[in-house]
Amino acid sequence: MRILFDLKHPAQVHFFKHPIRLLTAAGDDVLVTARAKDETTALLDALGIPYVCLSRAGKGPIGMGMEFAWRLARMLRVVRRFRPDVLVARTGVTVGPVGRILGVPSVIFDDTEFAGLQISLSAPFATVVCTGLGYGRRFPGKEIRFNAPPHLACTHPSRFTPRADVLRVHGVDPDQPYVVLRLKAWRALHDWGARGPANREIERLVEALRLHSRPIISAERALPVELQGYLNPLPVDAVHDLLAFARLYVGEGSCMAAEAACLGTPAIFLSPASRRGYLDALEQRYGHVTTVQTVSQAVEHAREWLTPGMKEKALAARDRLVRECEDPVEFTMRVIRRYGRG
Repeated sequence: MRILFDLKHPAQVHFFKHPIRLLTAAGDDVLVTARAKDETTALLDALGIPYVCLSRAGKGPIGMGMEFAWRLARMLRVVRRFRPDVLVARTGVTVGPVGRILGVPSVIFDDTEFAGLQISLSAPFATVVCTGLGYGRRFPGKEIRFNAPPHLACTHPSRFTPRADVLRVHGVDPDQPYVVLRLKAWRALHDWGARGPANREIERLVEALRLHSRPIISAERALPVELQGYLNPLPVDAVHDLLAFARLYVGEGSCMAAEAACLGTPAIFLSPASRRGYLDALEQRYGHVTTVQTVSQAVEHAREWLTPGMKEKALAARDRLVRECEDPVEFTMRVIRRYGRG
C-alpha cells in the first residue's frame, strides 16, 4: 500500500508519527509532505521522518491564499508522481480537493469544529472524515467517530514514557515544581480576528505563577526582554517530556492543553474567543481541564491546581481516561488500511 500523509502543524506530526512508523515498518510505501509553519519541519527532522516541504506559511489573508494555490499545484504534481492508494491529513484542505480531482481516496481527521473555512475546503471533498471525543459537527454519510481525544495518539502510555533525564540535561529539575506556559502566534486561518492577552497581561500571569513554581514558556511569537529568561530550554521533540512532569499547563494552545491532560497534568486553556469540543469533553468527563477567557481567570484556577495533591488528582483522571478511551493510533491504522485498499 502507498500512503501520503500531509502534515501542516506540529500537533499533526505528533498525531501521525506512530502510524507513519508502523506502516513503514510493515513495508508500506509512505510519503510525508509538510508545510514550513511554526516547528513542523524542525520536529520532523528531530524525529527522523523524511518529508517533502510543499510550502511556507503565508502571512495574512492574501499570503495564505497565494500559498494555498501554490500548495495545491505542488500537491497535484506530487500525487501524480507518487501514485498513493490513499491520502491522509488532519484538516485536509490540500488532500481533499486533490484526492477528488485525481480520484484518490482521502481520509481526513478534524478536531476544530468552528474552523468553517478550513472545513468547507476539505470535508466536502473527503472520502471520510474522522472525528474524536467531543467534536461538535456532523458529516452525514462520510463520518467515522472514535471515542478518544486525538491527542491520546502521541501520549498513550503504551507508546510514550516520560524521560526525566532529558529534562535534567537541559536544566529542568522534574522534582521541582514548574508550570508550562504556551503562547501562540495567532496566525492560523481559524484565528482571524482573534487576539491573545497583551504582553503586560502575560507578565502579570508569570508573576502570579512564580509565587508557586518555575514558569517555563513555550512561545511561537517574539517575547519582550522581561520574559525571555523563562523560555523553554528543551528541544522541540521533548515537549511531552516537559508536559508530563509539569505541575500545570496554562496556555493559548488548545492541542497542548489536551496533550497535558492526557499525560496527567492539569490544564488551563486561555482562549478569549473560542472553545474546543475535545477540551469541553475532557473537562466534563474527567475534570482536570478548564477553558478560561481572561488572565485573571487563569490565575484563579492556577492557584487551585497548584495546591498539594492536585497533580495526583490529575494523574488519576488520566488513568481513567486511558481505561475508558480507545487508542487513536489503532483506530487510524484500521481506517487507513480500509480506505487504502478500497
